[in-house]
Amino acid sequence: AFDITSKDRISMLFFSSYAMSVYHLFGALLQGAALCMLFPGQVDLEKLSKWCFDEQVSILHPPAAIFQIMMKEKPDSTRFEQVRKVIVGGGAIFRQDVAKFYQFFSETCQLVHICGSTEGGPLANNFLEKNAQFTGNVVPVGRPIQDISLFDVNGKDVSPGEEGELVVRSPYIALGYWRRPELTQASFR
Repeated sequence: AFDITSKDRISMLFFSSYAMSVYHLFGALLQGAALCMLFPGQVDLEKLSKWCFDEQVSILHPPAAIFQIMMKEKPDSTRFEQVRKVIVGGGAIFRQDVAKFYQFFSETCQLVHICGSTEGGPLANNFLEKNAQFTGNVVPVGRPIQDISLFDVNGKDVSPGEEGELVVRSPYIALGYWRRPELTQASFR
């Protein structure tokens, strides 16, 4: 979904124990891309723009809070021409963040807003193109997902407002179980 290639240089701005690091670590490893690491304790927002340029980051993946600060407090008018994709997760982003994104990134750069949850992250992505249209001030994390339910510990549907387990049905979720009926039976309800 993120079209990572061996030419990419992917930013990693959070600890490897954070769930989203899986995309970075394995995305870079499996595609032969470079992983440019700058850990949260090292993030100096005044120097983050320079670091992106120095590292020639092509896929920038800041948490939403850092992205918002970058867009609000960017010290100069320099554009991130080398960045081809910005993936923002872990919180809401707003219409004014998108406007600043268009000001500081190239015409061809794609903004992706993802759901911050481990369970829903791979399912809820909004790939925003230039002049993307959406209503309201908050940028959505995608469109409604079909065949999604919330179950209690006994596998029964829960009512709105109750706690439960997120269950998503799709023929694409667990392709590793294909033609392995015993493993499928043991792993899925």
